[in-house]
Amino acid sequence: MDTASFSLLGSRKPDNQDSLAIDEARGLMVVCDGVTHCDGGGIASQTAVEEFVEHLLATEPIDRHGMRFALNRAHDTLRKDRRQLFTTLDAVVVQDDRILHVHVGDGRIYLIKDSGLERITVDQVEGRYLSNALGIPHIKFISQSMPRTPDIKGVAIMSDGVWNEISDPELEAALTAGSSAAERAAAIEASLREPPPADDATLAIALF
Repeated sequence: MDTASFSLLGSRKPDNQDSLAIDEARGLMVVCDGVTHCDGGGIASQTAVEEFVEHLLATEPIDRHGMRFALNRAHDTLRKDRRQLFTTLDAVVVQDDRILHVHVGDGRIYLIKDSGLERITVDQVEGRYLSNALGIPHIKFISQSMPRTPDIKGVAIMSDGVWNEISDPELEAALTAGSSAAERAAAIEASLREPPPADDATLAIALF
């Protein structure tokens, strides 16, 4: 699996509140976007990534139920903290025959296919505002397992700081061109730097 990633500080943010993790050996990618104007968006996203990865990698074999278990453990950790810690979470596990994913919030997961991009998540928003996140009293999450078919060439996860700034046609052009994951990530990162994004922008991509 060929992977690449970046995480850019938003021009209107004092610190980067996105977090990510990649484990090529296990086919795992995670992207979290901490909720601003709470007690610690960066703390929330980093804690969620660490808890999710720790509990997921402790399960064997990794399956959709393990993804849900890890997500719930991350959520419980944020809920037990006395601060208000909220974050989105999107994660993918690429296996030999299946692709597993979980989704909370307004991050997006795309399949990179021979025919172009296919978004497999729905933004959990009401109007312009996030309506669901880890750390709130009652979360709603999507956990799915799908066959890994030959036409699927890769997977990309991104925070809203990416997809709010780059149009769908531009994303598709960048994510389906280039010979490596690094080249495709670099093309998107270059687009985001001119001008710099207002929000933190994070991308993880895997080609296989």
